Amino acid sequence: MKRLLRLSLLPLLSIALAFSCQKIELPDGTADEGAQNAAGGGNGASPSLDTSNALTVGEAMQRAADGSEVVIKGYIVGYTTSSMSNASFSIPNDKANTNMLLSDTPDEFDELCCLPVELPTTGRNLRGLLNLYDHPEYFNQYIAIQGKLTTYFRVVGLKSPTAFAFIAPPENSGGGNESGSGDNESGGSDGEEDQGGSDGEEEKPDSPPTDGKNYPQISDSLTIIAGR
Repeated sequence: MKRLLRLSLLPLLSIALAFSCQKIELPDGTADEGAQNAAGGGNGASPSLDTSNALTVGEAMQRAADGSEVVIKGYIVGYTTSSMSNASFSIPNDKANTNMLLSDTPDEFDELCCLPVELPTTGRNLRGLLNLYDHPEYFNQYIAIQGKLTTYFRVVGLKSPTAFAFIAPPENSGGGNESGSGDNESGGSDGEEDQGGSDGEEEKPDSPPTDGKNYPQISDSLTIIAGR
């Protein structure tokens, strides 16, 4: 009787062992990455930043620093240390900048025409994502960034940013084309062209063109990195 019982249990044990030896598929993390992207933590599918009502730097500076949530667009032209009077229109060479200055023109050198933007390390660590020391290629790039319009460095600025997107700059930014056309229409440049050789110098000025077209263009396909 015991022998028959053992024989009847053998098929069941074989089936159990077969299932227990099958390979167990573990999650590869793809779902987690997708969730992070959907939450705005990656460069893939992410919430889009609405820039249709984005303020220019000039428009934002005319607003009250009341802590309202806004989107501001402008060129990254530098950063500052301790105060706006210490503005630096360059790329830092020793450490990451804690803020950045936005302007409506890419060749700005007047701090009175700039709006400071905080780059915090909390949340999505926008300092790590946008500072010019680690990302010098972002210098003079056109960006839209969302945050709270408030007092920063004793002027109107943007703090607690939550999202940003690099966008295509306006075609007439900087006014370089307008000033160039004005020179040609004045007649003075025509006379200089007749002298020979001087027109070549005019076409290659010491300072870079300010129409925005000669700067690296970011396509209208936005890469958004949202905040908390």
